Amino acid sequence: MRERSFLTILIGVSILVGCIGTSSEKNMTEVEEYPGVYLTNDMSTLPISTSGYDIYLIGEYHGQEEVHLLFIEYLKILHEKIGLRDVILEANQHAEEEANAYILGESEEFPEDLWNRPDRFDVLEKIRDVNEELPDREKIRVHLVDVDFPIPQLYTHIVELAEEIGAEGIEIPSLEEFEKWDESMMMELVEKLEKLTEKESTLNELKTVRASIQWYFERYTFSIREEVIARNIQYVLKELNNAPVLALYGAWHACKVTSNLMSDDTWAQRLIEEGISIYSVAATGISGQQWYDSPPGVYEINELDRWMWLDEIPLDESTTLEDIFDREPYEILYLDLHINTSLKVPWQAGEVCPAPVNTPLSDVYDGIILFREVHPSRDGKSSP
Repeated sequence: MRERSFLTILIGVSILVGCIGTSSEKNMTEVEEYPGVYLTNDMSTLPISTSGYDIYLIGEYHGQEEVHLLFIEYLKILHEKIGLRDVILEANQHAEEEANAYILGESEEFPEDLWNRPDRFDVLEKIRDVNEELPDREKIRVHLVDVDFPIPQLYTHIVELAEEIGAEGIEIPSLEEFEKWDESMMMELVEKLEKLTEKESTLNELKTVRASIQWYFERYTFSIREEVIARNIQYVLKELNNAPVLALYGAWHACKVTSNLMSDDTWAQRLIEEGISIYSVAATGISGQQWYDSPPGVYEINELDRWMWLDEIPLDESTTLEDIFDREPYEILYLDLHINTSLKVPWQAGEVCPAPVNTPLSDVYDGIILFREVHPSRDGKSSP
């Protein structure tokens, strides 16, 4: 078995019904003057929910090792407590089959279509480690629900679906020719494929292909992508007979309320409006480094502070969440927004948070987890 971080294996975890841990744990303390604010050095003691929801969602700031370890710890506890086996990741749908072959140990090859996202490799590798300890009937499976991008991945998805359908009578262009097509030509090809199958799963994938084409030509419109993700997650839940899932997505997508003029409804809000229950926790470090994909590389957290606002949430007129770290010797802070419901989205959030200033934070997330310091996933490598 490959070498693991010591944080991946947490010993002596005490688990109570409905949460990972409680404030009575010896490694956790509650900040008395601020209800719902907890501090710990052991992520297994965080009092986040483990029952009662369709989707458990970690909203991440991408490429942070500690957030990935949190996700895996949450996965192991949800698996033990409620039998959760299914994970949703922010990655293009086309790579799902290869991703599952990798985490199930059926292949040693990392999914080729995810080489541009080494942070996804980091998560898949950790899920594979979890699966090595589980019997076959309990192994974790992944579902990739995002648009296909860039164009070569979209093209490959079309080619594979055409082969699956048996579309011998339809001429599939070369990739070089396909890249020169306009939107209407690509859509016409998809329509021909749709007419040749009645298989629900294939038709669902073709819907993703169709939306991916539209998303590409409309220059990455938020609403198209969020609609695709929401629809694909609904399909996953249907296929699982509404068994619960754990998702890892960008913190923006994990917002449960949006009404900012620059934003469209996130997939989380869309699903909540459809009656699907979501427990959403945002997680990030406030210092250290992270891997980020635009452009790919390792960045200091403060280099991307245009995206940061969680650490600046004011607990009162003189104290922010970040200030708590300055006075307490703990590495992890958790804000339970089911307990502290009086906090609002601060003005510092700007365009980063889809919800407008002064929106109750408890409407946006169920909780917020901050790490004092984080490290980049994959240690900055551009490929596994």
